[in-house]
Amino acid sequence: MSWAALALVGAAAVVAARWYASRVDELGRRRDFPLVSVVLLAVLAAGAATPGVLRARQERRLAGVASALAGRPVAVRCQALGGAFVDAGPELGYVLYWRTVYPARPDGYRSSSCRPGGAMDEHLPDAPWAPAGA
Repeated sequence: MSWAALALVGAAAVVAARWYASRVDELGRRRDFPLVSVVLLAVLAAGAATPGVLRARQERRLAGVASALAGRPVAVRCQALGGAFVDAGPELGYVLYWRTVYPARPDGYRSSSCRPGGAMDEHLPDAPWAPAGA
């Protein structure tokens, strides 16, 4: 919806610019500012921007709570409806974390017991670090 809000703001700017370029008609009469058109486009733009603004506010609030729980800064991205249609699933995030992020963490963060077959391994059938089909 943010692209629609930007398009509506752009349309309002175009209407205002067209009026500015021709404030006086061919006979020398002053033309009134297209107030109704510009206000209507601005109201529609505000309505189209509202979901994006609310989602951004919710992401900030959730990030604050998640950061307090995790003890470090956390970024939260809420998925929009359009993103839900092309989502490949949450498992990709686990693969990214366990295969690239976790091994690169410092020694104080990692534990030698936390590995496949280690003391902290819960032997889950769908462990995110396990190779596919294992």
